[in-house]
Amino acid sequence: MESMESFNAKNLTSDKTRHYLIDSFLFLARSRADDLPGCLAYREQHCGCEGLYLDYPVLPGAELILCRHSHAASRLHHAPMPDVLQLNLCLKGRMEWQLCTQDRIYLSPGDMSVHRMDACCPSSQSFSSGQYEGILLLLHVPLLYRGLPADLEAAGMCLQQLLRNFGDGGQPYVFPAAPASESLFAMLEYIPDACRPAYFRLKLQELLLYLSLQENLGQSPAGSTYPPETVRIIQEIHARLVSNLRERITIENLSREFLINTSTLKTAFKALYGSPIAQYMRAYRIHYAAGLLIKTEMTAGEIADEVGYESQSKFTAAFKAVMQISPTEYRERYRRQP
Repeated sequence: MESMESFNAKNLTSDKTRHYLIDSFLFLARSRADDLPGCLAYREQHCGCEGLYLDYPVLPGAELILCRHSHAASRLHHAPMPDVLQLNLCLKGRMEWQLCTQDRIYLSPGDMSVHRMDACCPSSQSFSSGQYEGILLLLHVPLLYRGLPADLEAAGMCLQQLLRNFGDGGQPYVFPAAPASESLFAMLEYIPDACRPAYFRLKLQELLLYLSLQENLGQSPAGSTYPPETVRIIQEIHARLVSNLRERITIENLSREFLINTSTLKTAFKALYGSPIAQYMRAYRIHYAAGLLIKTEMTAGEIADEVGYESQSKFTAAFKAVMQISPTEYRERYRRQP
């Protein structure tokens, strides 16, 4: 396979080509209205997709992208790039990602995946809650090697070894949420837009150091530990649960309807969607209700009935437990202005 040294590698430090990695994402289009200091904004071109990508070229050969999705699924197309590593860190929501290798990656908040970018072209992503926010890091290893920060060189970091660790065999790796990964971007929401390029440059170095210190990579390969048939059934159960939020279905009824034992149903659902069924559906109902508060004129009582609460008071208590404010306060704070 052709080396990435030949992939737009000429004059890559110029302003015109600082964003060349994300420019290889054929499913994105520039969105100048969303640009922020130090970054270029892109949006998905597929009908019905509301994905926003904010691209920060933190170092030559390294682009850190803040991704925000408010839709159910995405289709990804880009050039195969065997010398580029892609890292994804989930900040909010839940993502299922099927790569062209047929590997599946499941990410919940704090989970991190790493793979070489010839393993994901094309691929598809789905967001079970309809909302997702994460960090996407693109590392062109040969180019980044030339401008590796001195502190990382002094620490003995070897980018070529990093590429071998995560690239040999084309297998993606997933690191489950841990205090170290969950705290990496804990300050993000408090960083002003004008300061984010500098913040992300520091975070890039922290991420590289974190990856270089990982051992026993083979213990965390991506992909479901459940057979494809079980995954299919759990996905059908998920679709059944969210299709009518007024209906409250017991695990026992789901087990009988889909011919799956209850223990497998509970453990497999948690593995695929990140939390037990009751906890997941509670959060799903509340986030769906939050969307109705912003986008419709429905009363709180009508919304409570729509998402399966028998009274407005129970709905308000559940909403406050999840969102930390009441439905009325949420509507006043986030209602879109005409």
